[in-house]
Amino acid sequence: MQLTLDIFDNEAVLFTGDTKKMKPEEMTLSMFMSEPAWRAVLDEKATGETKGMYHMIQPDGSSWRGGWIGKFRNEELAKRDFHYKQLYWAIFRGSEIAESVLQDYKKLLTVQRSIHKHMDNIHIQNGPYLTVTVGSERRYFHIKDFPMYCRVSVREFIRDHELLQLAPGESWYGSGDDGFGPVEEMAIALERKLSKLLKKDHRPHFLLQDNRLSFGSTDIKVVLRIPEIIKDGVCTKYRLVEGVTVYSAGSCVARVEYKEEDTSAAVRIGLRPSLLHQIGTDTGWREVKPI
Repeated sequence: MQLTLDIFDNEAVLFTGDTKKMKPEEMTLSMFMSEPAWRAVLDEKATGETKGMYHMIQPDGSSWRGGWIGKFRNEELAKRDFHYKQLYWAIFRGSEIAESVLQDYKKLLTVQRSIHKHMDNIHIQNGPYLTVTVGSERRYFHIKDFPMYCRVSVREFIRDHELLQLAPGESWYGSGDDGFGPVEEMAIALERKLSKLLKKDHRPHFLLQDNRLSFGSTDIKVVLRIPEIIKDGVCTKYRLVEGVTVYSAGSCVARVEYKEEDTSAAVRIGLRPSLLHQIGTDTGWREVKPI
């Protein structure tokens, strides 16, 4: 049993309870540091480059994940670093952390609040298309196109659909000094918002109905239906374009290149399941059932 008094937003927060049964990310820094059941222990057997490594001993007596947590000068620094990393990775994985717990980590608190703002800009409609408010504009995407299974794919999805308005100096590929960045924050927001609508392992490329497209084969003719008018989550008008799959290094999805009818300008677009209308075969065009 522990009695802890913390100050958050100029208000006193009194906690009484058994912190031994709590996860590190559920405790404030002062609670975690004063809980003796969580112990940072120097590995006395470590030698050479590994000398100075610490284990984190959990309340049940086992070592955290059976290995070292890092090299530190003393137990206090080891325990502080461990607590910060548990909060960092909890936010990264999409957990909601009590703001009082983040009081000693202002950058992480700012990150979580930024994620909340992004979530407020994601609007679930009556139809399959979601709306994302980006500045003064709106972007749309089909829910079944969203690659819930993979954060790397989610980052690419955000770039492809321009679901962010970057500030001067920000990059689609960079991260802030807190280890996060606008793209990562938006990715977490999308995953959290859609977690009740999609399975955790939802893989859009499995919906493409052709293994050649699923795994990025080139020179396959396709007809895409590009949404033009979306109202309340339902697309009411499409335009059809004919293109061909092309090689695109580093992309998580197949890419299609087509030419704009009015300008003849070449356009490359990620092949998402909702876009696929027809697939070229040796005997002609094969119709694809809309998802």
